[in-house]
Amino acid sequence: MKSQFLSTKPLPISFCLILFLLPLITSVSGDENEHYKICGNLFNCGNITGIDYPFWGNNRPLECGYPGLKLECEKDTTIIETKTLKYRVLDINQDTQVLRITRMDLSSNICQSKFVNTTLDSELFEYASAYTNLTILYGCSPVILPVPNQFDCPVKGTIDRIGYVVVGTQIPGMCHASIVVPVTYKNFGSFQDVSKLLDYVGEGFEVQCKVDISACHACKNSRGRCGYDFASNQFTCLCPNQSPGSTICNSSRSSAGITTQQSPAGMGSSESSGSGMFVLPLH
Repeated sequence: MKSQFLSTKPLPISFCLILFLLPLITSVSGDENEHYKICGNLFNCGNITGIDYPFWGNNRPLECGYPGLKLECEKDTTIIETKTLKYRVLDINQDTQVLRITRMDLSSNICQSKFVNTTLDSELFEYASAYTNLTILYGCSPVILPVPNQFDCPVKGTIDRIGYVVVGTQIPGMCHASIVVPVTYKNFGSFQDVSKLLDYVGEGFEVQCKVDISACHACKNSRGRCGYDFASNQFTCLCPNQSPGSTICNSSRSSAGITTQQSPAGMGSSESSGSGMFVLPLH
């Protein structure tokens, strides 16, 4: 009796290559779709809602926004932090990219343990509207004549406890320290009522975000979501089933991963499927 052996033919190299690459392609595609999905989340905190690029924070990871524009949410209060100060965000106009902010350290007490001027990151923000600087002076020597806008605060390093508020920017002079605080422009004249200082400061001042979002508008119009590519340090448009690094999404790419491409003149069209195979027109 003759033994029979099952004959096997070697698999084509191209087929083996597809089997090898398919898990890698699927993994990369999955990562791209994950970034696309997660950057669809909006920042919501208290009265600040529906915020997306160039801001990130909370359920929006770093790659969904621009560096330095992280928003935090603490007890329904939106906070943005610079190198030296924390600011409460009172309002964000997503269309104009104007924020109204106020210093957190002056939210309830005029007395300070650290004396830090109000500063902005000039690469990210600029003042958006008319404002007035108030200088708050601390640890000043007593004066003979009473001044209506003075207050009392203990200051480390001096026995002098008198403080003053003046309109404009002024050096400490005979005082131990000072801070400069911008407030929305008012016709203060000479500042007379220190009891209203925290109210004025609490109203905040407006700053304009300087990050160019024109590319983001184009990305959204192509049904993409805006993000930031840290490998190239530039804006990127996140699209489903499309590698990052683009500025807009390929509008002909469907959710199934099928792309209709233009063929050379006179040859009609060709289609690219998710498997990487091309179907050419028949002649």
